[in-house]
Amino acid sequence: MLNKFIRGIIAKIYTELGDKANDYKYYEDGINQNFQTPCFYPLPLDPQLTQRVGSRYEYSIPFVIHYFPEDPKNSRDKYEIGDFLLRALRTIAVTTEKLGASGEYVGEQIVRGTDIYFTVEEDRVLCRVTYNLLTQLKPNSVDEMDTISVAENVN
Repeated sequence: MLNKFIRGIIAKIYTELGDKANDYKYYEDGINQNFQTPCFYPLPLDPQLTQRVGSRYEYSIPFVIHYFPEDPKNSRDKYEIGDFLLRALRTIAVTTEKLGASGEYVGEQIVRGTDIYFTVEEDRVLCRVTYNLLTQLKPNSVDEMDTISVAENVN
């Protein structure tokens, strides 16, 4: 599920940047030592899955989206991207695991971001956002208990 959120974040940033989208690099699997700038890197932090009712669960996934500018000394660029991320990451589209009519899991949901804020560090922008998603998961196929009957005899 985390990969679906990461792809949703990257797709939203790419779409919102419009014509400038190809000027940036997008990293999904971590950043190596020789990464290219400017770039975005969404990093999930401590995701949680909480059962609500029956087969309904709530995912709560906090993210830190790193933005590394081409020129780390350009404060104007960092503040513009920080503001852009605040607006762009309010909602993302995530392919979810919804129970379909024949038992398959299909669907795409718009997920709202909460607690969105950014900070500017010396060499990057850190935008924090939490996504919460209610979904229905397939029940585990566990054998149910057998029926037991009891007969009493009184003497």
